[in-house]
Amino acid sequence: MKAFSIVNKGLEKIAGQEVSEILGCDVNIGTEIVFFDTSPQDLVNYAFRAQGIRHVLMWLGSVKEISTFKFEDFNFSMDLKYTIQVEGVKGQDNRQKIAREIGGIFSEGKEVQFDYKTPDVTLIVFFNGEEYYVGLDIMGIDLDQRHYRVFPHSASFKGDFAYYFVRKAGYEKGKTLLMDFCKDGAIPIEAAIFDQSGIVQDLEEKYTFEKLALFRDCVTPSSGKGNGHMIAVDETMQNTNATRKNAKLADVSVDVKKYALDDLDVKFDKESIDVLIFHITSKDEDKINELYYQSSYILKPKGRLMFIGREQWDVPISDKFDFVEKEDLVKGDSIHRMWILEKK
Repeated sequence: MKAFSIVNKGLEKIAGQEVSEILGCDVNIGTEIVFFDTSPQDLVNYAFRAQGIRHVLMWLGSVKEISTFKFEDFNFSMDLKYTIQVEGVKGQDNRQKIAREIGGIFSEGKEVQFDYKTPDVTLIVFFNGEEYYVGLDIMGIDLDQRHYRVFPHSASFKGDFAYYFVRKAGYEKGKTLLMDFCKDGAIPIEAAIFDQSGIVQDLEEKYTFEKLALFRDCVTPSSGKGNGHMIAVDETMQNTNATRKNAKLADVSVDVKKYALDDLDVKFDKESIDVLIFHITSKDEDKINELYYQSSYILKPKGRLMFIGREQWDVPISDKFDFVEKEDLVKGDSIHRMWILEKK
């Protein structure tokens, strides 16, 4: 069956890599979208495990002009209630117009029950600036949300962005990752989920695919067991407590420590860390020399260092590190800049 995932802008390459890793299939990458072919069972497995996406959908088609769209190759049950959600289109009036048009095409010759408050099935029309892509959302929720983030930090990230930083930093399964200024722990928690090929979505919830005949024989996947070591460090009790509680809800192992920045070389062995991530706010930008000193001490040779900060921060590159990459990532109305370096 043909399927696709909708992703936040900038995450397409990582999302495509994730499809290949979980499903072992070919993938085509577009703007804010990835396409692939798979089976119903494998699509369910992917939907529970994928960390870098917003929606997983059965492919219903794509068009340049909405008026030319036709629903084909799927037997829709008229016992279910439907809603139509339009994404990627500016203006509420424009989105409503497209929803009405697709709704009219969908209900032609059929008695369709539309329910916009408590639907059984959500059909999504997604415009990525090039085409309109139409699909059936097999989960029925925003997959970049995380059920474990009961104790969130305003400066932290949703699950898909946190996962993106883990992969961009070069973390590999079985390695040791340390994050300082961990906020609510989203980044080390996503690293732990990835390490153990874990389950991202809540297995206790009910999802759309369970109501569809095509998925009647599908079962939910189980989590694996990781060999890596995730460490979350912060200097405040509030953040370490939040991280510890969120990690427990995510059912992953994260070693949470309340340490100051200048404690790292005392608390951790020399050259013991594979990947080191600092999420720096403006008040800590003047600590750059201490950041480099601590990093050079605890990172292994060829270990990766990532700074996440504001785009205005001018980061000098230490002569103990090789510069690898700099990238901006848009999160809502703000831009986060990441610097990736490798210890010499």
